[in-house]
Amino acid sequence: MEVIESFLNSFTHFDLLAMGFNLLVLTFAGQIISRFPAQPHRGAQSRRTWGLRALNIGLLSLYLLSGLVKIPHLRELSQTGLVFLVTYLCIHFAQAWLMQRFGRERSINGEQIKSYTYQSEMFGLLVLLAANMLAFLVIVNIWEVTNWLQTTSVVGGLLVVLFATREVWVPDTIQGLIILYNGDFEPGSVIEIPELGLLGITLRTTLTQTTLRDLQHHNLVVIPNHKLRNHSARILSNSPSAGLVQYVDFNIGFKESSKTIENFCTELVKQAIAIEPAINAETKPRCYVKEVGDHAVTWRIVYRITNVFRLLQSRYAINRAALDLSRELEIDLDTPLTHQIKPVTTSEQVSA
Repeated sequence: MEVIESFLNSFTHFDLLAMGFNLLVLTFAGQIISRFPAQPHRGAQSRRTWGLRALNIGLLSLYLLSGLVKIPHLRELSQTGLVFLVTYLCIHFAQAWLMQRFGRERSINGEQIKSYTYQSEMFGLLVLLAANMLAFLVIVNIWEVTNWLQTTSVVGGLLVVLFATREVWVPDTIQGLIILYNGDFEPGSVIEIPELGLLGITLRTTLTQTTLRDLQHHNLVVIPNHKLRNHSARILSNSPSAGLVQYVDFNIGFKESSKTIENFCTELVKQAIAIEPAINAETKPRCYVKEVGDHAVTWRIVYRITNVFRLLQSRYAINRAALDLSRELEIDLDTPLTHQIKPVTTSEQVSA
């Protein structure tokens, strides 16, 4: 009992309060992380939860170790860790409140997504700077090195680090604010970036990166904001009420008449609608002669889709219906071979 009493007496009331706070955060780490409404996916939420628990276990171990052995500056180290923990939680809950207050929630293909806005990111940046500055001042007082503030060495060193790394964080941050302010890539927007070979749904934009869901592979794609702004992007979701215009080109031989191709076009879209209802059945498809080549006529069939999230599925349905219908009507969709080699007869061989 005397050992336990001596062990407890080695802690101050502040130490006991700090350890109790660690235990509470360790117990409710999952609930704390779940309060942040803009988690990219469950895997990231799980990693953040275990990261918070590991931080608490480390701090609690430092406090217990400081009560068992006398190691120089161990108590200051544990208090510094506590400052980091409190700062992280303050930033976490402040950003959660800003997300609730200024964030935007949208339904994207049946999934509810909470996304950042220009206001939430600007206020979040101010909270981040203020919290880090306050934490820095507290740590300076814990280690009793307030004389640092009387010189320009530390502040100058921090400014040098920020200036040296400006190429890493400044471009993405500025471009992220521009993207959020313009509102071109809102959550739920279907965008196509030909240079990157990407067709996806915008999920969220932060100060550093934009997250999209690839419509072809159904995985998450993360693009730095400066890279996204440096490429031309087609915003496909900003389409008229009749639907997004799409087309498909086929090379068909010269023997097929325009009337035959028009009937083929109408029946093709009708069969494709039976496969994929996202194709607009109320808009009549159109067909045009795009090019008259040396070997075939390139016909362009234009149709509309009402659900841009099913864009690829609509293309697949059109191609499948075209394959089946071409076999049924005996219309060749491959480029015909128009150059023929005349066989050499026996008499021509003898005369030669």
